[in-house]
Amino acid sequence: MAKRRLLDIARYAFLFLGLLLVALPMLFVFISSFKHSAELYGSPWALPQLWDFTPYRRLFTEFGFGRAFLNSGRYSVIGCAATVALITPCAYAIARMRWRLNKLVLGFIMLGIMIPIHAIVIPLYATASKINMPSPVMLQIIYIATSIPTSLFIMTGFMETIPFELEEAAVLDGCSIPQTFLRIVCPLVTPSLATITILNFNGIWNDYMLALIFLSGGKYQTVQLAVTNFDSSRATNYPMLLSAIIVVLVPSVIVCCIMTDKLTAGITAGAVKG
Repeated sequence: MAKRRLLDIARYAFLFLGLLLVALPMLFVFISSFKHSAELYGSPWALPQLWDFTPYRRLFTEFGFGRAFLNSGRYSVIGCAATVALITPCAYAIARMRWRLNKLVLGFIMLGIMIPIHAIVIPLYATASKINMPSPVMLQIIYIATSIPTSLFIMTGFMETIPFELEEAAVLDGCSIPQTFLRIVCPLVTPSLATITILNFNGIWNDYMLALIFLSGGKYQTVQLAVTNFDSSRATNYPMLLSAIIVVLVPSVIVCCIMTDKLTAGITAGAVKG
């Protein structure tokens, strides 16, 4: 009994240490974003003498951060929605239907996981230059294409765990294949949809390299590119930079909180009878 209690104490102490390692830097950035430059250099660990919201206001009124915020939101939302719309029926066809080439098709798509994006940046850029496609459209297509392999892998693995008896019962009740997919399978894959949404949204929202390479013009820039405007070789506007970091973190935190509830609800749904 005493040994088990010691293990519990050690486990909670380890988790608390991990929480501090994550929370303290975020807390420092949040508090420092309300300070003036002189106060930030003079007393970096103290609370602000005056909680100044001016940097947050200037982000959207003077530096055009609102446009970059909307651009990143558009890329992320469209990328997540298009990826889910494409891979869900594809995963259903691979995992739930019996046809000769389903494993071969899945393996071919899974090759995309093995190829790092850094290895294909130059061919992608050369192709984009030749076809003369608008840079935002090209970037959006790249986001969707690079999200498909991992998303399909997650969705296919989850669909394979669904009992076939559910579909057989739906067919006996008169459901067609599209009706079975929409009414039976889709509600059951909520946990995998939540996982895919979290991964893809955070991946697209936090992307810096692809946006830097493919986007041309300030009006198309994302929040990750806009954050770099406050850092230069000559000087760094730390209050503005820290304020921008906090603003950039907010959507990712909101999506994770919302989708985590969906993930938990989907996993526990049907676990208890009655």
